Amino acid sequence: MPSSSADRSSDARWQHQPRRDSRGRHHADALGGRRRRLPAERWRARASAARRQVLGQAAGGEETSLRTDQDYLAWEVFGNRALRQGDWKLRWQYKPFGKGDWELFDIAIDPSEQNDLASQHPDRVRSLVALWDDYVKANGVILPSRSPFEGLVEKMPERFPWSPDIRL
Repeated sequence: MPSSSADRSSDARWQHQPRRDSRGRHHADALGGRRRRLPAERWRARASAARRQVLGQAAGGEETSLRTDQDYLAWEVFGNRALRQGDWKLRWQYKPFGKGDWELFDIAIDPSEQNDLASQHPDRVRSLVALWDDYVKANGVILPSRSPFEGLVEKMPERFPWSPDIRL
């Protein structure tokens, strides 16, 4: 066994051996002279292509988002759930922090989520709830059967109604 790095350089076990395929060919030869990209390199190539696309669109004054109007984002935390699609947000929160039912907000007009539009746009609510159900099935979301806030409903004050006339 070699005892120093100088001895290791002469030992064949420490020499770099090019990788070979099952037929004994070097990988570059097996791929017709092409170097195989690793998964991380493929991801970086796609990400840089997406960045080039966005930068090119921004330079031309076009829309700079890669998302479409059909894309959505959904999440669940402690049984409270929400889904966003475009400027719309669908939210369900346990009482006393929410209504215990689906609420709909237009984030572009109402970023503080004070005006529930669910009664004015029932078709939008149905379509977003259908997306939520798809999200639950696709991601295996397990919703709790009980609220972590059960005992707080009687102890907390009623939900404060917001009005533009009220100054805090």
